[in-house]
Amino acid sequence: MEVYEYSATVHDSESIVEEGTVIARDKLDAFDKMKRQNYTNIALRRLSGWQAFISRWTPDIQ
Repeated sequence: MEVYEYSATVHDSESIVEEGTVIARDKLDAFDKMKRQNYTNIALRRLSGWQAFISRWTPDIQ
């Protein structure tokens, strides 16, 4: 499982931008999980090293 950092807008309000982390098998799985949470304009960045290790314990979306 990989850890991705995301930045996305909430579907109901284009002015609200949320940021956090998501755990997924790959980038497509991460996009799918974000779409199910009603996010749009999704930008993902794969984390690595210590940042990914620590973020794995406290993800915003699993």
